Amino acid sequence: DNPDWHEHRNGVNKNKVVRHNFAQMGDAPSPGGTGEDINPTDPVFSLSTTEVAIGQTARVRVNTKRDLGEIKLSEITYSNPGIVTVDENGVITPLAKGETTISFKSSATDQFNASESRGVLTITVIEGTPTFALWDRTIQPGESTRIVIKGEKSLDGVKLDPITCTPDGIVTVDEDGTIKANEDVKETTVVEITFNSTEVTDRYYASEGNTLKLRVFVPIKGIDEPLYPVSNGGVTTTTSVNQWPFENVECVLVKYDISHLNSMFVAKTYIYFSHESKNTFQYGLSCTYGEPNFSMTLLTHEVETPIDIYVSQITNLSSSQYLWVIYKKTDYDKLPQNHDNGIIFEPYSPW
Repeated sequence: DNPDWHEHRNGVNKNKVVRHNFAQMGDAPSPGGTGEDINPTDPVFSLSTTEVAIGQTARVRVNTKRDLGEIKLSEITYSNPGIVTVDENGVITPLAKGETTISFKSSATDQFNASESRGVLTITVIEGTPTFALWDRTIQPGESTRIVIKGEKSLDGVKLDPITCTPDGIVTVDEDGTIKANEDVKETTVVEITFNSTEVTDRYYASEGNTLKLRVFVPIKGIDEPLYPVSNGGVTTTTSVNQWPFENVECVLVKYDISHLNSMFVAKTYIYFSHESKNTFQYGLSCTYGEPNFSMTLLTHEVETPIDIYVSQITNLSSSQYLWVIYKKTDYDKLPQNHDNGIIFEPYSPW
């Protein structure tokens, strides 16, 4: 008799490590496992459902399992082709209304023998209620997307009518599901598209009250995309500045409206420039509510490589209406058009 087992069983000395004698207890496996071999059995196949609607899927199952597990199907044939397709994992996809018998072979696993002709199953496909989806959930002004049957690339013959969009005037939607965002949308808007769908004989029932939500995204200049001084990011004027070191030098002044920003952002300038030889590139930055003042923020950078980048930042955006950037015109003209010269606003962190 094992004294340690008696102590544990009787609740005595519970804090000590107990050496269980499983051989005497008789209810635990031996070190080798269960002590008996598991022989593979013949599989018994069934369907998750004998009737499936178009737009849904069914599965081939083995014994009482939910699917085939590690079994793979091969040499799959159909008594009535074109009604369903079945993949090697047993997933059944309906194609058209009707009935068909599926025959197949199956591979061997640790649990099941291979089967040469055991899989013979009959399934019926009925019309389904379509489930709709958006090909793209976000588009920008002027861009297009489309409504599709979920899992398909199109509406598969379904027509949409009537169609309402809330709010109105942001997108247009036609009966074939093509959506186009208006080019003059000014701010990011989520549009709720509600529609009914027509019946497609032997495939889809008509449906009512379908709703999808589409986001029309309008990038905020300076946050979602840079402000470009070389292109049309701001209002560009040519002026003569009587201030060192631009005194009596022709300059380009670029003005950006940043009234949508606040002190939680910093303005970072990304200036790419290309010079044939070593030169000095100068520009100024100023954030103001009115006219610019460049006396404190004029920056000079010496170019030593053919293509270079200089990054600077200013943080005094609070109560500012405009961001001004000034360049010597000779330098501005040298800014390559194919680089992302510009200002980007990022969240400000004092750390």
